[in-house]
Amino acid sequence: MKTIPMRFSEKGPGLASLRNLGPKSAAALARVGVKTREDLQRLGGVGAFQLLKEKGIPVSKNMAYAIEGALMEVDWRALPFEFKLDINSRLAASSREEALKQRPHSRMKGIR
Repeated sequence: MKTIPMRFSEKGPGLASLRNLGPKSAAALARVGVKTREDLQRLGGVGAFQLLKEKGIPVSKNMAYAIEGALMEVDWRALPFEFKLDINSRLAASSREEALKQRPHSRMKGIR
């Protein structure tokens, strides 16, 4: 197996050193305040994905897979199908919750 050298910033290893996350992903995450592995662990893949979307940064669900894989030190393409289904389910649930909050008529009594 080929060893990939870690890239270090002045404050230690950067997010781009994590498996699945390159310079562009790390830069996007840094733009929303996610700068360390600990930040990613706190948010998780779905939370980081939603934060990126909320800030208007275009992302696909592969980013959520990549982050979860990075935290597990697994290539995102090797994540089990069931794990990806769980991520998709959590992404859909958070999207539905957000959609309900944004629907004007959802504030009407008795309507959800």
